[in-house]
Amino acid sequence: MVIRTLLTVSSLMAVSCASFSAQAALQGRDLDGNLATFEAYYDTTLNITWLADANYAQTSGYDVDGKMSWSAASAWAASLSFYNPLTQETYGHWRLPAVGPVDGVNFDFTPSFDGSTDSSYNYTTPNKEMPHLFHVTLGNASMYDTSGASSGCYVVGVADCFDNQGPFVNLTFPYLYWNDNTGASTPAEAWAFTFDRGQLGLSTTIQEYHAWAVHPGDVGAVPEPETYGLLLAGLGLIGWRLRQGR
Repeated sequence: MVIRTLLTVSSLMAVSCASFSAQAALQGRDLDGNLATFEAYYDTTLNITWLADANYAQTSGYDVDGKMSWSAASAWAASLSFYNPLTQETYGHWRLPAVGPVDGVNFDFTPSFDGSTDSSYNYTTPNKEMPHLFHVTLGNASMYDTSGASSGCYVVGVADCFDNQGPFVNLTFPYLYWNDNTGASTPAEAWAFTFDRGQLGLSTTIQEYHAWAVHPGDVGAVPEPETYGLLLAGLGLIGWRLRQGR
């Protein structure tokens, strides 16, 4: 079912922070029948849908601060369900972002900086969903460049590498987010990604980090193509005016 979607000015301003390449990869989706806002964004490259609210566990009242152990975060994501009265569809089957081996077959934990192994920075592989969103879709850098030198974006207590948050809201400091546990060496470990440094690594599952749910495939009400044309035109005007004001 195709839904004509109207965006509020505040929505336009939030989305204008993202690059045009990010806009091409992230398409707004309505989950609750409120045509004024998007509750999710479909990632056209990864073929998954991200919740627009990166700390929905807190804002929904599920958890006081949204920080949970890995098992609690996994259970929370699996419990999510949204009903859209416009489409009369229920969207369940959410999960934590997936982490697969760089080569698609076996994990290689040899340290590197160029994203060529599974113990690295600067990932571009779609097999690692959250790092791909951070580096490729949103265009953020790691704290180290591909040669292992400091990229200059991370200064302890002063600056971090998370320059572009795109259209998402409530990405919460210190930006540590759970991923799945594929390839972990023990059942007591799972993957976690830190957005301030652009780093993916294994962590003990009893630690309490934030959770960001994704859904396989494209879910939610889809706005008409004309709506996206107007949105991108509006973003171009906003970006031009911002540049002129500098």
